[in-house]
Amino acid sequence: DDESDNSSYTGNNPTVVTICTDASIALIKTSDVEVDPTTECSTLEAGDIITYSFSVKNTGNVTLTDVMVSDLVGGVTVSGGPITL
Repeated sequence: DDESDNSSYTGNNPTVVTICTDASIALIKTSDVEVDPTTECSTLEAGDIITYSFSVKNTGNVTLTDVMVSDLVGGVTVSGGPITL
C-alpha cells in the first residue's frame, strides 16, 4: 500500500509520469572504392565489384528490434541482420 499523490500529502491517487519516446535511427553507407584525392576519380571499370559497409546507430531513446538494412540500388545484396539497437 503506497500513500502517494501528485497534488496532496494525504491522498492516495496514482502519480502518473509520462515518459516520452523518440524512436530514430541513422545509417551511414561507405564503399571500398579508393578515390584519387587530386582528381576525385576512381579507377573502376565496368564489371568491377564494389563492397559497401553499412553503419547503423540508434539515435533515439528506445530499443529498436528486428532492424533490417536494405538498399534500393539494383544489384546490391545486403547480408546480415536482423539487428537490435
